[in-house]
Amino acid sequence: MKVGDLVKFHSSAFPNASMGYPKCGVVVDVRETAVDQCGRKTQGSVRVMWANGNYSREWLCYVEVINESR
Repeated sequence: MKVGDLVKFHSSAFPNASMGYPKCGVVVDVRETAVDQCGRKTQGSVRVMWANGNYSREWLCYVEVINESR
């Protein structure tokens, strides 16, 4: 996933949560999954500007790419 990708919120664990999100948004920042000095893995996330103008940071597992940027 990268800046400029068109995404939608998707979660099989929280199916009703997606009703609170606009249909799509654009990725404006990416924090990759990383391993710190102690060997702990941190899950990656993206900051999304949604179609309604709101921003949120979402775990990578909760967003699905609709259309990739070039």
